Amino acid sequence: MSGEQDSGPVPGPGPVAGSVSGPATGPGPVTGQCHCGGVRFTAQLAGPLSDAIRCTCSACRMRGAVILFADTAGLTITAGDDLLTEYRFNTGTARHYFCSRCGVYTHHQRRFDPSQYAINAACIDGLSPFDFAEVPVVDGQRHPLDHGGGDLRVIGTLRYVPTDEGLGLRQHRDRRAGD
Repeated sequence: MSGEQDSGPVPGPGPVAGSVSGPATGPGPVTGQCHCGGVRFTAQLAGPLSDAIRCTCSACRMRGAVILFADTAGLTITAGDDLLTEYRFNTGTARHYFCSRCGVYTHHQRRFDPSQYAINAACIDGLSPFDFAEVPVVDGQRHPLDHGGGDLRVIGTLRYVPTDEGLGLRQHRDRRAGD
């Protein structure tokens, strides 16, 4: 990490490049839950919200989660530990956890750094993936542990650009087709 501090909430509606807005941006632990609320947790994030990433490995690509990080000692399941289902694939190192009731992915123990959990940002109370204007996308398909080591490579950026048009979906598609 670069040592930069998160600047805190961004005033005004919608995301701003390089920043996030929402109540979860302040210092201190965050709380979260799965969709049904059966699995609940507290986490001390290992860095600012601007450290969020997306990944292109087969599992991350399919679930589409924006992830944030916490040291393994920094995540506590406060309810529903018995509802968590573990899934492993490929090398079996990463341990992915889902709520067995609603199916939502809450977190996983990282393959790249097993001393950390990656936490689904959408499960953090007061935070949405749409609060992130830009999220770096790392190359999980060519994982460094499979290709001689090194750091995860950033291969793109996912952007969310809100619109204030308030159009119906058909109107929005028609307008885009005319561009």
